[in-house]
Amino acid sequence: VARALLADARTVLDESQSRSLMLSALDGGTVALLLACERFVCPSYVMTEALIRACNYQDTDALRALLASPQSLPSLLKGTFLGTVVHSPRCGPGLSLLLRDPRLRMTADHNGQTALHHAAMYNNETAFGMLLEDGRVDVGARDNQGRVADDCWGTCES
Repeated sequence: VARALLADARTVLDESQSRSLMLSALDGGTVALLLACERFVCPSYVMTEALIRACNYQDTDALRALLASPQSLPSLLKGTFLGTVVHSPRCGPGLSLLLRDPRLRMTADHNGQTALHHAAMYNNETAFGMLLEDGRVDVGARDNQGRVADDCWGTCES
């Protein structure tokens, strides 16, 4: 469907249609095609949703295509992005790709919680270990309640 819509130069996509296409077309080739199209509008919240979805569905081809786009930069710079990714117990392969991207920022969210806090809260031992191994996360960072990540194990349901 995406290829057919984009093949017709008369097709103009609004934000809602673009979001729908991006989130339903999770394969690397189609994602790359969408991002290369000048008529494709991809606001940062759509890019963030697509990156998270690609991680959670373990679609590394789509994730590679998304990361190759300059449009992914605002999502990678948001402190809340990585914290959302680690909520899923299936994020391992995607998280591994994300951690290789030097543009990825490790910052705290509005509650002062880092991705490490979120991994602990959702009992995601794999993500927790990967973040520790990566070494860019501050293991001593305290959230707004004064808790370090180790204090947060299992405080949220997945």
